Amino acid sequence: MKSLTQFVTCIDNGEYPASLELGKIYRTLPDENAQANGDLRIIDESGEDYLFPSKYFIPVELPKTAADRVRFLQQFGTGHGDYSEDRHEWLDGQDLDTIIKRIQKRRKDGVN
Repeated sequence: MKSLTQFVTCIDNGEYPASLELGKIYRTLPDENAQANGDLRIIDESGEDYLFPSKYFIPVELPKTAADRVRFLQQFGTGHGDYSEDRHEWLDGQDLDTIIKRIQKRRKDGVN
C-alpha cells in the first residue's frame, strides 16, 4: 500500500474482532517501518493508533469533503445514557409555558 493512503476499510478482522469492525472506514497514519513489516497504523474508536496487518484492509479513495467529514466524526465518541429517560427527569411536571419562560429568561440573561 502507498504511504499516502489516508483511509482504509476493514475487509478481515482475523485475530482482532474486538478491535476491528468489518466494513468500517479507518484513518491511517504514515508509518514507513510498519509498512515495511506489512502493517498499517490505524486510528481506532478510542482515538489511539495501533498496528494491524495491512492485508486486513483495502484503500478507500474519498472526495475531500467526505474525507473531512470522516475526520470530523472520528474526533467524537458516541454518547452514553438514555436521553429520553433523562429528559423525563428534567421536564416531568412542567408545562410548556413554564419551559418557554425559562428559555426566554436564560436568553435574556445571556446564558446558553
